[in-house]
Parts: sequence; structure tokens; C-alpha cells
Amino acid sequence: LTFYYFLSIICTFGYGLFVKRFFINKNIKINYGFIGLIGIFFLTIYSYISHFFLEHSLAHNTVLFFMGIFFFIIYIRLNFNKSEIRLFFIIFCVLLIAFYNFKTHDDFPYYHFPYTNFLTKSDLIVGIGNYDHGWRTPSSIFYFNSLFYLPLVKHYLFHIGAILIMGFSVLSLSIDAYNKFILKKIDIIFYFKILAIVFILVFFYRISEHGTDRSAQILSFLLISEILLFLSKQKNFVNFSTKFLILSSLIVSLKSFYFIYLIFFIPIIYFMYDEKKIGQISSLLKNNFFYFSTVLVLLILIVNILNTGCLIYPLKYSCFENLSWSIPHNEIDKMALHY
Repeated sequence: LTFYYFLSIICTFGYGLFVKRFFINKNIKINYGFIGLIGIFFLTIYSYISHFFLEHSLAHNTVLFFMGIFFFIIYIRLNFNKSEIRLFFIIFCVLLIAFYNFKTHDDFPYYHFPYTNFLTKSDLIVGIGNYDHGWRTPSSIFYFNSLFYLPLVKHYLFHIGAILIMGFSVLSLSIDAYNKFILKKIDIIFYFKILAIVFILVFFYRISEHGTDRSAQILSFLLISEILLFLSKQKNFVNFSTKFLILSSLIVSLKSFYFIYLIFFIPIIYFMYDEKKIGQISSLLKNNFFYFSTVLVLLILIVNILNTGCLIYPLKYSCFENLSWSIPHNEIDKMALHY
């Protein structure tokens, strides 16, 4: 299990290196932590698309797994950073303790495990929201975790997603804070990053118990730090928009409730209008991640419809009553009141 734990980290990081190599402008600075998050982002999109056609079986996942390790071996030479790789190793060695030490989330046996296990046993089934209430609100972390159903360890990596998100997020914040400290750029954003690291480590240390909310909340710290950097004019729009698109779409994919984070667009647009840079928004059309993020959000909405007949369950006005598998509206009303 320990062996697969480290290989899973390397695999995910390898896909991040692959995407960075072919889809990210060389002028955009991305540290090891964010490269890992890009790997999660890529694999999440792949997991949604692939499940339309096939189950995430041992054979499928094994090929995907070793491809990630291959990408790591090939591309790490082009992105080698001694100080970052040292911190990378320290953080994930510490998180290994949490990996073994804590029980899973209370909802894990209820619907987290069954849904993830379903993804490894079958391709798409329409209307599965009718089987169980918990299956009406799937998270992208279930799809991501299903890719780590592997020989020997089988189901025992079904909570690896929470570890990877926390590990790469803390790594990204730590590298940025360390660089600011070395360059003596001690400002409000430096203190925010330090506070974020401390908060995550103190409140979210029971890593196996994260469920879906905690991972999204951890990523929100990175999202806000990127917004602060942009608003303080420490980052140009191209660099900011790439990270903003990746983080915001990942957060929304983890829990549909976090569509509320779209409110962050308001201060960003106001700032760009005030600085007479509103025209730069058109550059999004030249950004690969604008399309990747759009695809991920569309995939979430499509899966929601195929599971429940609703774009976002249980928002009644987003539901299609005429679909044969749609959840009855009286049930939706009850669950909306419950939520």
C-alpha cells in the first residue's frame, strides 16, 4: 500500500508534467504543487469522458497508471528543481501518517465507496439516482479515485484523491511562501499563504475523513491567493486566468454547491474595468484551459442530468420532468427543504 501510495503521487504528477509540457505557455510560472493539481485536473476530465464508454477496470487503470509514471520519468528532467522536490518529498511523507492513521468519512460506506466502486464495475448507466439518494450528488473526486483501482491494493486507494489535493495544495502554498521569504517580499499575501497552510494542517489533518467538502475548501485557499495576487498587480491576466480556470472548475466539480464561488468574478471584472484592462478577457479564447474547464463543467452537468434528470440536484428549476428517469418533483421539493 505504501509503494502504491508513492507511485500514485508520481503518476498524478507525471500527468501534470505532460499537460504543462504541451498545453501551458512557457512564460507562465507553475511550481511543483500546482503541476500536481494540473495532473488531478486532467485525470478528472479523462475519468468523466472515459466512463461514458468503459468501466475503470484493473486493466484500464493499470495502463493509465504506468503511462503517468512514464511521463514523470520523461519530463521531470525538464522541470527539475532541487528545493521543490525536497519539500515535495517531506510533505507527502508526513501525509503518509495521516493516510494510515484516520478512519474514512462517515459517508464513505453510504455512497462514496459504492459510487466509486460502481465506476470500476460498469460504464454509464442512466438514472442511477433512483437507486439511492446519495447517488444523486456525485463528486468528481469519486471519478478521480476510481482510476486508482489497481492490482493488489484494489479498493484501498479510494480515498487517495483527498490526500493528493491536500498534499499538492500545501506544497504549492509552501513553495510560494518560501520564495516570497527568500526574495524578502513579505506582504499581506505572504501572511495569507502562511495562515492558509496553518489552517489546513490544523483543521484538516484527518485526511481520510475529508469527504468532498474539505478538498474544495482547501482549493479555495489557493483560488483566493491567486485572486489577491492579481488584484495587487503581482500577476498578469494570462498567468492568473490559467490558474483561476483550473482551480474554480475543480472546486465546482467536487461539489456543485460551490457554483456560488462564481461570485468571485465580480471583484475581478470590476478591477479590470477600473484598470481599463477589460479587453484582456478576450484572451481567454486563446487559453487552452478555458476550453478544458468548460468541458469539465459541461461533463458535470451532463452526468447530473443522466443520474437525476436535473442540471444541479435538488434545484427544481434546473430539472427536466419529462425524462423517464427524472426524480419525481415532490421528492426534489423535500430534499431541497432538507438541504
